Amino acid sequence: MSNVLSFFQTYKKELKTIFLFFIATRIIFALMLNIGYYYLPKGDDIYNNVHNSLDIIFQFNDASNYIRIAKDGYNGSLYAFGPLYPTMIKLLSPIFLGSYEWSAFTISNISFIIVILLLFYYLIRYIGKTASMYATIALIMFPASHYNSVAYTESLFFLTILISIISYRNKDYMISAIFCGLSILTRINGIALLAAYGLDMLVNYIKQKNYNIKSTSELLKNGISFLIVVIAIYGLWLVYMYAKTGNALYFLEAQRTTWSRETPNLIAIIKTIIKLITRIFKYPALRTTLEFLCPITMLIFSIFSVKKVPIYFSFYSIFTIIMPLTTNNVDSLTRYSMLVLSAYAFIGIKSEKNKVFRIIWFLISLILFVIFTGTMGQLRATFM
Repeated sequence: MSNVLSFFQTYKKELKTIFLFFIATRIIFALMLNIGYYYLPKGDDIYNNVHNSLDIIFQFNDASNYIRIAKDGYNGSLYAFGPLYPTMIKLLSPIFLGSYEWSAFTISNISFIIVILLLFYYLIRYIGKTASMYATIALIMFPASHYNSVAYTESLFFLTILISIISYRNKDYMISAIFCGLSILTRINGIALLAAYGLDMLVNYIKQKNYNIKSTSELLKNGISFLIVVIAIYGLWLVYMYAKTGNALYFLEAQRTTWSRETPNLIAIIKTIIKLITRIFKYPALRTTLEFLCPITMLIFSIFSVKKVPIYFSFYSIFTIIMPLTTNNVDSLTRYSMLVLSAYAFIGIKSEKNKVFRIIWFLISLILFVIFTGTMGQLRATFM
């Protein structure tokens, strides 16, 4: 407790600024949600049971699916969605008098507040307090950041990832492995973190240049024990799917059906990038342009930050943006780009050193954030 109080006291100025931006963006979110609902034309994809602007938060794209899983359980294509978030919604719903919607809303928003604190805390050691402050604000103001405040997995996924990463840095490998497994239970993208840890262990082993039985045994022990914990946690989900569908990997079939997702390979990635480029010219629109620019920009930023942050942090970020490029459905790449955590380190560093970059980046982010939140009740194509 004393360490927590000391953290808040030491970085009081930076944390105050961060939370002012958090509050301001959530107020903008609420205002634009109402303006969009009452003054913009309704799109064809608006849900029939949306009777006011608040209902959009609970019916927004896949938000309704998570709530439906929490209420009625899994079936068919719903197996494409990880179980941790809907399970938590169900478990906490009694606190909200049986409201699955408010349970989901609370989980997402509390998780995001903790994520803000953890990201700032983690980055301080590598890029300093001012750059870390800008990096955290960049996440808060990301064009798709409203996903962190609706019934979506983004915030909970961020939370499990950051707890795992911080625990790994502190050599609390058991805690790190548990939360790595929980991240995969939230979204399959969490497997990128597992791969990143494996690479980090191997790189550190090579750097030691002490190749003997003891060091090799230590590497194998740490790696295998970490993997066993993750598999044990995720294995519960596989056993459940096998019991319900007769196929332990049924979620892969559901993902192929829902999003045309392929096994990650170079050809699939090249096909997706070509598709993104051609769509920009074929359908000139904000969404199609962002579908190309957002992942490419965040990927480049992650690569530029490699020397500033640990290899597992960078590798996770790079791999997590490459994974969605293996799907033929590119409608949500702007949202997926938000998961590229190491890119925020680069944004923070550049924002501290270059005022022009800082103004341009945050101005663009704010404008897009306003547009995205204002069009949540419109056609899916305008805000995904």
